[in-house]
Amino acid sequence: MAKYLVFKNGQTEEFTDESTITHLVTVVNSYAAIDAMQANFTTENMIGATFEGEPIENIIPVTTHAENTYGNESAIVVTFENRYKTDIELLQEAVSDLQEAVADLGAE
Repeated sequence: MAKYLVFKNGQTEEFTDESTITHLVTVVNSYAAIDAMQANFTTENMIGATFEGEPIENIIPVTTHAENTYGNESAIVVTFENRYKTDIELLQEAVSDLQEAVADLGAE
């Protein structure tokens, strides 16, 4: 059974059963497929995404690794690493949102 990540843009990607939101593994048959998948892994596209039907929050894409067995170019194992935002990052976002709200009030 596979696990599915549905991005904000509606694109769905399939990953292995062992995958977690911070360590997503899949097998593709070309490096072009990796590029297409990697295009979905943006901070903005992760906002509002779901993994296994559950909304995900505060996730930042970090790295992508690809590996294939010599002589088997048709089976490329790809790992997408993500991380959760730190408490400091979340606080900085909250402060920024509050500053914008105060600025908007001053402009009225």
